[in-house]
Amino acid sequence: MRSLLGIPAVYRWFGKILGGARGRTIFVAEYLRPRPGDRMLDIGCGEANILDYLPDLDYIGFDTSPAYIAAA
Repeated sequence: MRSLLGIPAVYRWFGKILGGARGRTIFVAEYLRPRPGDRMLDIGCGEANILDYLPDLDYIGFDTSPAYIAAA
């Protein structure tokens, strides 16, 4: 399973099945609560899909997977 989730397209599909958009919306609104102009460091950002749920802020994403960085 881990090797499959190492493929960005498979990870994206798996996230959609698990309701990833709803989960990210809740996570950002209730836990991160970012404001425009904030600075964010995302360690383990994957494809940086969270960017679609954030206001205009200074974002830096870091991931050790070259495949995910390329997909981002």
